[in-house]
Amino acid sequence: MISVGDTQFLANTLELSACITAELGDCLPAARLAGAAEGIREKAGMPIPELDAIFLERFLAPARATIERRVWEAELAAGRALTQEQAVALLLKGTPLLLKGTPLRPWR
Repeated sequence: MISVGDTQFLANTLELSACITAELGDCLPAARLAGAAEGIREKAGMPIPELDAIFLERFLAPARATIERRVWEAELAAGRALTQEQAVALLLKGTPLLLKGTPLRPWR
């Protein structure tokens, strides 16, 4: 069983992983990671803090714009349906590695 503090940490980790994955152009996994964080927060009654939501949206909005809405929503829903243990497995499965020379958008 994952404790409340661990639940908060897991949601934060999923959100940050979604940001990194989106930044690297891997949009569908980013949506699934974000959905997993949403689902965990919803089940725990732990809404995302406003500043964190703004930060997350800065990365997800460009990724979402490149994918059909129904496809994006399906990935979010798949992520939301994950248990905490499945979400951890999703993280451990890996997201794209930051390769030397990979261009990143400048901070806004």
